[in-house]
Amino acid sequence: MKAENNCSRQTRPSNFKRGFMYATVALSMLMTGTIAVSPVSAADQQSAQTATSTAANQASQLAVPNLTNEVKATNKFNITKERPLQYTYIHKPFEDLQGAKAWKGAEYAANIPMDAKGLDPTTKKNYIDEWMPDYGTQIFVYLTNYTKDYKDLTTFRDNFTKNDLAKMTTLKSDSDAQLTTVGGKQQATIYYQAMMSMSTLEGLQYATNLQSVYLHPNMMASAITYGEATQNGNLWDISALTKLNKLTDISVNYFSISDVAALANKPDLAKIDLAYNQISDLSPLATNQNPDLDLTKGFSNQHILLSPVTFRTGTASYTTPSFIIKNLAANNLPIQVYNANKEDYARLYPSTSDGGNVDSTTITWSNMLPDRPNMYGAFSTLWKDPSSDYNGWIMVPYQIKDGIGNVNVNFQLLRNDKSQLTLAPSSVLSGTVGTSFNIQTDSTTDYQLNRLAGLGYKVYGVFNGTGQVSDFNEKNGRADKVGQTGTISENTQNLTVVFVKQSTIKVDYGSLDENGKFVQFKNGSEPVSDSKQGDFNNPLKVSDITKNFPNYEFDGLARIVNGKVEKLPANTDTIPFTESDQTIIALYKKQVSTGDGNGGSTPPVTPPSSAGSGTVTEPQKPGQATEPKTDGSTDDPDRKPGSQTNNQDYVAKKNEVIYSIKKIGLYRTENFSKNTRQAWYVKKPRVYRPMFVVTGYSRTADGKLRYQVRDVNHLTKNRHKTGYITASWKYVRPVYYLGKHAAITVINPRGVNGYTKANLTGKIRNYKQGTILKVKGIVRHNLTTRYVLSNGQYVTGNRKLVNMGRHHYPKYVKAKTAVNRYHNVNLTKRNQHYKQNSKKVFKVYNFDYSQANSVTKHGTLRYRIAGGYITGNTKYVQIVR
Repeated sequence: MKAENNCSRQTRPSNFKRGFMYATVALSMLMTGTIAVSPVSAADQQSAQTATSTAANQASQLAVPNLTNEVKATNKFNITKERPLQYTYIHKPFEDLQGAKAWKGAEYAANIPMDAKGLDPTTKKNYIDEWMPDYGTQIFVYLTNYTKDYKDLTTFRDNFTKNDLAKMTTLKSDSDAQLTTVGGKQQATIYYQAMMSMSTLEGLQYATNLQSVYLHPNMMASAITYGEATQNGNLWDISALTKLNKLTDISVNYFSISDVAALANKPDLAKIDLAYNQISDLSPLATNQNPDLDLTKGFSNQHILLSPVTFRTGTASYTTPSFIIKNLAANNLPIQVYNANKEDYARLYPSTSDGGNVDSTTITWSNMLPDRPNMYGAFSTLWKDPSSDYNGWIMVPYQIKDGIGNVNVNFQLLRNDKSQLTLAPSSVLSGTVGTSFNIQTDSTTDYQLNRLAGLGYKVYGVFNGTGQVSDFNEKNGRADKVGQTGTISENTQNLTVVFVKQSTIKVDYGSLDENGKFVQFKNGSEPVSDSKQGDFNNPLKVSDITKNFPNYEFDGLARIVNGKVEKLPANTDTIPFTESDQTIIALYKKQVSTGDGNGGSTPPVTPPSSAGSGTVTEPQKPGQATEPKTDGSTDDPDRKPGSQTNNQDYVAKKNEVIYSIKKIGLYRTENFSKNTRQAWYVKKPRVYRPMFVVTGYSRTADGKLRYQVRDVNHLTKNRHKTGYITASWKYVRPVYYLGKHAAITVINPRGVNGYTKANLTGKIRNYKQGTILKVKGIVRHNLTTRYVLSNGQYVTGNRKLVNMGRHHYPKYVKAKTAVNRYHNVNLTKRNQHYKQNSKKVFKVYNFDYSQANSVTKHGTLRYRIAGGYITGNTKYVQIVR
């Protein structure tokens, strides 16, 4: 189906067929490694149909007026139903790829040590299978670059590490190595089969010196193997190249690449040749600024194959609106019906339906010829970019059955000006009349819903009729808000999923110096900032972003424009979210007065301070609050003669939750002494630190700040007690993280849950202790925070449950002496004894601490193993992984 020109490598057979069937091969014995690649079954090809039908599906509605570029149906059926097809948007997950099926996720793979080789003791799988999950990729990498380093494939797989990829500078296919002669007959080699069968380059992100990628199938090998010289290979995922900035050239022809975002922002990239793939958007490549890079060529003959649509018998017309094909400038390219009599390529796959343009990206089809038992009917369209060689075709297979109904699902963005923009090609649900549908769970709509959620779009609602929110608001009967479920009917239903774009408002806190320059406050060495996510329907309230800083008062909001501070109007009480992220600054000025001085007023506030550029530092004054004593044993932890405070903390808001990080006391009054002390709270492990809700403030006669609090430690003897505790940053901290981190690690022994909503409802799953989670944002919910994960889920920002950064915890420990196993974490009911000479190795499910609910005992580390708990004391056990 590709052009019969531009083929300099080898002669193309005269009677070729375009190979968009799935490349199913069997990798036979290679040296001492036996590897099989199973064919992909049709059942594995989930539907991701991206077109819609019109409501005009009644037999009486045969007239299709006002069409341009009309083309009549051709009675040729060439899209098979008998072999799996290479759908552009449907791919197997990594855990189902050919090979060991040992993929445990990107986080697990990333955490495998760079020098790890052989078997992973946790999974008993080869490490290489866990970070390079496709056998085809492994074999191809071995045969192209490492046969001199390893005597056979088994040795390679047992010893190859991430570090070893650093020596690879090229990944280049050899045309001659793809064919061999056996018994006088040519046949494809294992080298060819490995290259054609690999679906992903995952694992090559560790090839940090990679400069060149050249992958071209030998057409004669394809003709012999598939009967089609232009058969495409399965490779669709090149995301592993994203951070490989030494790339200078990439030439990958006759594969299935659909997303080129991994090739953006490559400073040394001088050549790109991606002809004969499945690319529908070139715009990410515009970020490449190398003057030697010519982006007007190298993108010819793309094909987009959408999954089949099923229509009921008697359907008169069908409209495929808003095809989204973007050129380098991100402009939508016009689409036309393929004309078999005029076009040079795609001649074997003409449309089996009349078609014509409604507008430049919308086509209506009529007179649909019935499909054949073994062949689909086809809607075929073409595009050509006038500014480059970027061209291609879109094919939508169809079939016609009795008793079928359709539901058209559109995906649109509700913009700030209330207009609606199509975000993606639409989907068609097909089913037997009378059966139910759910657009949230149907595999037909799943791809687009998940993709758009990952891009930061949030569902606003589902609307029928015109799908226009303006019609719904005007109550004119043209559109109603409906649910995501319904019943298939004889009449085609039209639903529009309307999204709003979630964006981020970043808030930087500080003051203006004498020259009017913004100076950001710091908490230690970190600038004080916050970020909020939302959409234009829910503007950010100023009251939700103001903070208390001792000795400073809020002085309004501003933006920095061209390096200058521009204040917002004084009466600004909300900030609208826009379609793009934005940054504002919250300004503070020194307080003139700090209250009545009797200790009963709301405390004046101080910005975080430390030495360094942009730091606001309060001058030291006689009688200022002093550094607490580090052992926390005094009844006044703020009192240490001869020292002065650094005031590194800001004051917790009323009703905010804080916890103690050292031993503190709870007192009846703000004056701390043995006589006023109600209880001690010992220093506890992080996951069991005592928590308090701030209910008010007070100050001592010499000005030291105290928190008035309520004990909220469940299952402890002091629960609900009220009193006063120190406000010193050395002793108490906010329970909830205030800033975004790139990753967090689950530390709660019982894990944390991921939810669909920021109020932590709609539970999706539980993440076990030790799980490292990627974070893309942080949002506030009342006086707490939630982290927004890269998959769109929300998890708590509670420091007792998660820890910022990536942390690794023991997976296996080995007994150094005799060890007992107990039924519970306090080690009170022994249920197993392991003798000293056993040197038993235990798999650790998680770690925990004894005396979890005690405020007087610190607690001791324990490991939970199969059947109970053992000690975590290094005198008795040692960590082996």
